[in-house]
Amino acid sequence: MALSPQEQILQSYENWFALNALYDKWAKAHGLTSNGLMTLYAIRIFPCCTQRTICEALALPKQTVNTILDGMQKKGYIRLDVLPTDRRSKRICLTPQGEAYAGPILDALDALEWRALQGMGTEQMEQKLALERRFLHCLSQALEEEPAPKDE
Repeated sequence: MALSPQEQILQSYENWFALNALYDKWAKAHGLTSNGLMTLYAIRIFPCCTQRTICEALALPKQTVNTILDGMQKKGYIRLDVLPTDRRSKRICLTPQGEAYAGPILDALDALEWRALQGMGTEQMEQKLALERRFLHCLSQALEEEPAPKDE
């Protein structure tokens, strides 16, 4: 029997929450919060990025990311370089000590995700990614068409 739209959305949220819980559990086992782990990952995929880039990529508040970055800076994992084009913004770069710290953690996460991918198979993973992109497109379109909320 087909699921109703409400049941489909509920299952989608349950999957999202369960996936976040798995990443949180993994992060804690490696001495990190899930936000700290994802911040490290963002710095890896956006080398020498700004705090704004991290906030936008992870949909995290500036204060949360700032707290995480302060901790990383105190441990010597990152350095902050002032941008010549905007002195208010700083580039966040991993230091050699940060590379030595983050590399093994993120490589272990990549290996875990690769094992999961092998359990699904390439074709199913490609289908999953295509469906996620399609849902993202449709949700984005629906948000654009939604009327602005009225001030009360």
